[in-house]
Amino acid sequence: MKTSSYRSRNIIAGFTLIELLVVIAIIAILAAILFPVFAKVREKARQTSCASNLKQIGLAITQYVQDNDEIYPAIRPRNVVVNGALQDPACWQVIVQPYIKSAGVFKCPDVSSTQFVNGSNNTIPVSYEASHGGFKSSNQFGGPGPMGLTAQAWSSDMDNPAALAQVDSPAQVILVGEHRGRQDPEFWDDTNDLLFVDHTQQTNFLFCDGHVKTLRPTATVVPVNMWNVTNAGPNGIQNLLADIQANHMP
Repeated sequence: MKTSSYRSRNIIAGFTLIELLVVIAIIAILAAILFPVFAKVREKARQTSCASNLKQIGLAITQYVQDNDEIYPAIRPRNVVVNGALQDPACWQVIVQPYIKSAGVFKCPDVSSTQFVNGSNNTIPVSYEASHGGFKSSNQFGGPGPMGLTAQAWSSDMDNPAALAQVDSPAQVILVGEHRGRQDPEFWDDTNDLLFVDHTQQTNFLFCDGHVKTLRPTATVVPVNMWNVTNAGPNGIQNLLADIQANHMP
């Protein structure tokens, strides 16, 4: 009797198969609920990091403008000396980078491709591109953007960089925006080039007054067209941005 009682006290009760399956099912349900939340939190962190990059780029452009008789940078400046070598043409990132120092500021955390701007000797990544207003003949953006082609224009169909005084509402005019998959430093007016970075169906934009805002592409044209210095338009860009938002930012 004593031996039997001793053995019974050492028997360990285990989980039944049904109990194990219930626990596994609960864990699976919790994972299905939490993983999307974690993904959104991670994406929000990337969006915030990207907005910080744009803020620093805005400060650099502001300093450049003050040193350049209150004229915005050209998106393709000519005859620029970079590290002792003449670049013709260069890109606007090259001439504002000295005000930033770190080339990493030009890299959005959500852009996986490794492209570099012209004239930077593979040091300045391509993630952020300037708003220049497109071609005069098509006028899809409603008018010239802040950063024109160049002071020595490559094409008579494009505008020169604007002066600060030409921007009617600096808080409502896009200066630089996020971009993916293109090496040129400007926004063109077609769906192949207007490919915005997708931060949960939104993208970051830097405005002429220096603030950064996260918007859906269609919100940049209605009720105010933010793509030219006088907010005129929207002309053909409204349908274009709606198509991009629907087909390229799922």
